[in-house]
Amino acid sequence: MKLLREHRNLFLGLVFAAATIVAWKFAYTAYTRSLGTTETGGKTHHFNLDHVAQRLAEDPGLTLEQWLGPQGAEITQQRRTDYRGRCAAALLSGFMTVFFLGMYLDELKSRKAHLLEPAG
Repeated sequence: MKLLREHRNLFLGLVFAAATIVAWKFAYTAYTRSLGTTETGGKTHHFNLDHVAQRLAEDPGLTLEQWLGPQGAEITQQRRTDYRGRCAAALLSGFMTVFFLGMYLDELKSRKAHLLEPAG
């Protein structure tokens, strides 16, 4: 129990590091998972959020409703919201990782300085 108390911030930092990795994986999956299919030039193609971003950047006047229809636009907007939330979770977890690991390193530095103080 003493070991856990002494290294609590290291443990929390590692837990948040793992959470960051998982959150980034979920965000990547949300970004690259197929949203559906669209027909272009007589061929059917799967599209994801990356394709949506590219298409909207190529034609800024185009709306999701014009390109994908109301149902496709709603699905895309929901996936964008999911992606943003997952990215926010990953960023927050990453911040907490740095915070707790920084606190742990600061504690180690303080302990070392305390041990090196001359007894007087």
